[in-house]
Amino acid sequence: MAAGESTDRTLDVPALKEQGIAFVEVKASTGGAEAFARTTVATLPPYDYQGGGIFGIANYPWLLQPSKEDVAALMQRIGVASVRIAYNGAPGIAPDELRAMGIMTNIQHGDVVFNSTPEQAKAWAAELVDVVVDAGARYFEVDNERNQPWMSGLYADKYIRDGLRPVVERLAEVGYDVKVMNNGLGGMDVNWTDNFHAAGGWDLIDVFAFHPGRGNFTPDYAPTPDEWVTGDNGSYWNFLGSVREAKRRITEYGGNKELWLTEAYACTRPNYWWNDTMRQAAENVLLTMALCKAEGVDGVNWYQLHDSTIHHPQEAVPSNTEYHFGLTNRDLSAKPSLLAFATGTRLLEEAEFVRWLDFSQVDRNLKGLLFETADGPVSILWSRKDGYLLNADHAPNQPYYAHPEAWQDDWPSKTTLVVPRDRITETDCIGRQRVLDGKHGQVTFRVDGAPRIYHGLSARPEQLVRCG
Repeated sequence: MAAGESTDRTLDVPALKEQGIAFVEVKASTGGAEAFARTTVATLPPYDYQGGGIFGIANYPWLLQPSKEDVAALMQRIGVASVRIAYNGAPGIAPDELRAMGIMTNIQHGDVVFNSTPEQAKAWAAELVDVVVDAGARYFEVDNERNQPWMSGLYADKYIRDGLRPVVERLAEVGYDVKVMNNGLGGMDVNWTDNFHAAGGWDLIDVFAFHPGRGNFTPDYAPTPDEWVTGDNGSYWNFLGSVREAKRRITEYGGNKELWLTEAYACTRPNYWWNDTMRQAAENVLLTMALCKAEGVDGVNWYQLHDSTIHHPQEAVPSNTEYHFGLTNRDLSAKPSLLAFATGTRLLEEAEFVRWLDFSQVDRNLKGLLFETADGPVSILWSRKDGYLLNADHAPNQPYYAHPEAWQDDWPSKTTLVVPRDRITETDCIGRQRVLDGKHGQVTFRVDGAPRIYHGLSARPEQLVRCG
């Protein structure tokens, strides 16, 4: 092609006749130099959601490209049940429009001004509550991540005095019934939470909210607070251990509070050891969602729908974490994570958690969750033979880590399992299904660190499965 010329090509991708994703690229070369651009092509069939989901989107769906209608249709296709921030005049889709789509609208809003006078705090709260009432919000998260520096325990008393209490008092004055959340904490900050409780904040909220940040740990890594290390790359940023500690505090402090994870994520900052590869992110999205359901979390907002930031839409900064939290790429194409989110919503919307599966008599590294669904018992299985650290072979003190391609299986250890069945169905994290037929009444299959969904293993798979 000449400079400035364009061309169209039609590609047939047989693998996408059913649910799945393909990576496609175009190369150009001239004068010995070569450049390429890559995007994805994905297929996600429709699904008839029943409205029982707990999984939503954090922040407004602010990038209305290619159109607001397309974004709305995408949210419905992947099973978004709620939007964390929606109010009239905000970026994104208006609250009335979201509710007409069957999506619950909430608000996270307001920057508490520490050390304001009582009169200033009251005026600030009145203005904020007007926005909440006008939006018709069901849940109101008062401010965001005001527990910095992490684990310092600072400012909980000021947050209550200058922000939370004036808001709660104003809500009572106007008679608006909304469930009040504390500011979503960055990480499960036990020190801030203890101080918040001691200062009287616990009785002012209906919902405890926090953001279980996760680094290069699998979502099921569950250290206790005495093992946590703070810092940018510390074990403080774990998922399951944080969720369980939040549940423990809720039980200890009482009041029957709900638990919401108002930002959960699988960041795909490229070529960085601390963050997920594209493949790991998809696996971790599904496992994170399953763990939320298993742990009885009341609401989860995924951070976020699109890559880039609201102030720099469809721009890219490879080294900046904030540009890589989306379920879609900056060019609007799907990440594998998008399909994993839909796989999770479709499986878990109406599922009831039964129990963790105990395979210690079979293989101590084999993990599993059992759910009851309209299609019968469903198991999610994975192995931790390769441990709980992702990208564990990264060079010390070197942030760069070359991420493998998404289609490359990077779990070295495989465990062969045998179950006495004529047939089972296996679904991977991005929703691809395959039927596994047995020979002589036995099905043989392999598991590794990636969670996979199994129909047909019975309600007691730990009594049937054995190593092959």
